[in-house]
Amino acid sequence: MNILKLSPGVKYAPVSFEQERMWTLDRFSAGGAEFNLADAVWIAGEVDEALLVKGLNALIRRHEILRTCFEVVDERPQQRIHDEMLIDIPVSDLCGLTAAGKEDEIRRLTSELQLTSFDLAAAPLWSFRLIRCSGTERLALLSMHHSICDGDWSMRLFFEELARFHEGISDRSDSAEGSTTTQYQDYARRQREHWSDREFGADIAYWRQRLGTEASQSWGTRPRPPAKTNGGSSRTLVMSDPPRGHIAALAEQAGVPLFVSLIAAFKILLYRYTREEKITVGYPVSGRRQPSTENLIGYFGNPMALRTKIGGDMSYRAVLREVAGTVMEAEAHQECPFQYLVEALRPARDLTATPFFQTLFSLRNCAQQDWSQRRDAGTTDRVSAVNAGRDRLPRDSLRHGDVSDRFAGRA
Repeated sequence: MNILKLSPGVKYAPVSFEQERMWTLDRFSAGGAEFNLADAVWIAGEVDEALLVKGLNALIRRHEILRTCFEVVDERPQQRIHDEMLIDIPVSDLCGLTAAGKEDEIRRLTSELQLTSFDLAAAPLWSFRLIRCSGTERLALLSMHHSICDGDWSMRLFFEELARFHEGISDRSDSAEGSTTTQYQDYARRQREHWSDREFGADIAYWRQRLGTEASQSWGTRPRPPAKTNGGSSRTLVMSDPPRGHIAALAEQAGVPLFVSLIAAFKILLYRYTREEKITVGYPVSGRRQPSTENLIGYFGNPMALRTKIGGDMSYRAVLREVAGTVMEAEAHQECPFQYLVEALRPARDLTATPFFQTLFSLRNCAQQDWSQRRDAGTTDRVSAVNAGRDRLPRDSLRHGDVSDRFAGRA
């Protein structure tokens, strides 16, 4: 991404607990793209690329977090927010390539963007690229460091607002060209001012009773490496209609969310492989409990550890009740930041493992995002936002906006 202007004028703000945790993890990481989050959007129809650049710069003016990096002040990280930033979008023109050549170049450019590391001391902590595949089809690539982005929620906002700026439409109460009435720094300040040891007391007491100080469960059949690595792979399974429908029906009968039904099934699967009666699985919560945070780009997510007991003689419904009760209790105590919890409980630590859990379960909404609904009737432009995982770079894989009725879990 080409930075045309980055003003020397800056202001400072405290980091949120979530940002502090990410900043600390980044310091002890081996560098690289470990904490990058990537998204890709196919854009069909006529696009005014100059207007898209203007829209992106309007988005930067609107959200301070897109002009933010970090600086150590008195041995503590602080947000450093630049007053102004102006960028240009790099465009890769693939119109002259064959279909196979386009696929190869899309793979290369996507991987290049995803694997580019960010220096947390230098803004911007995100990157954007446009790939022109034909006169009426383009691919927009976005990569953001986790310290300024919580994944799907923030990236959805990014692309939705960019689309509105490009289309000249804004349905918000404040001006589309102006900043939001609340910025991420306001969230961080309130979090630091309002939460203290005393405020967290009830939450910490609950988690101490639930988790104790046990180290992470490790179920691998091979010894862990002496140092943490990011090596691994992914597997995709599309669940067929009958089991998907059965699970949804059981959740409805039990009066619990689909997520609870799925995580109960997942825990049973782990029990089958490990025969461990106390199983801890992490899961992320959005952290956006205040209406003022719903339209902000930033890192609000907080992982929670869900520990439940499973016995060989328990039925699925019994496990479901156990999990449902535990989820309800856990979400009543979700305000305590994970980093704060680790410091308070001081579990046995292993630098190669996350405290408390080694398995994370999340349920994503894969409903198609169709921006043509925001345009006048009769137009055909559409944009489908997706997660561009490193193993899902082909065009056909990127276009999975038609799976709104499928489960897309990540474990």
